[in-house]
Amino acid sequence: MAQHNPKEIVFCDNKRRYYCYDEELYAATFPQEWALNQLAGTGPKDCKKCQWYGSWNGVFIGYCVSCAKMYKGERGRGFIGFADETTLDEAKEIPSAYSTYLKDVDLDEIGDKDFMDSAALLEEINNYTNPNYRSDYDY
Repeated sequence: MAQHNPKEIVFCDNKRRYYCYDEELYAATFPQEWALNQLAGTGPKDCKKCQWYGSWNGVFIGYCVSCAKMYKGERGRGFIGFADETTLDEAKEIPSAYSTYLKDVDLDEIGDKDFMDSAALLEEINNYTNPNYRSDYDY
């Protein structure tokens, strides 16, 4: 039986919707060179904001704003919410992930909804924070 090497990129799913490297999952279009070479404290392994804001359906799609700044714009603008890149004026000159490695990518087709269904989670968050939201538990 072959042993898995966590420092080797392994594509998962027959549609190649994501790959695994160093025990983290990345969108198939996320540049492999970036996954292989991350600054300490950045990315899904070392940054909670990247794990939260930079992931979709259980896979990493991009750095949070703080980490993106550490790369001086060379790895995108940075995410400030679920799959939501910053639009601050200072970042407008930096190419968007959606115009580069996520261009024409349907977010619903990446990752694995069995790990996490980001769209459903976002809908639940929006419903909960909406003042008109009523749950089954309201009296």
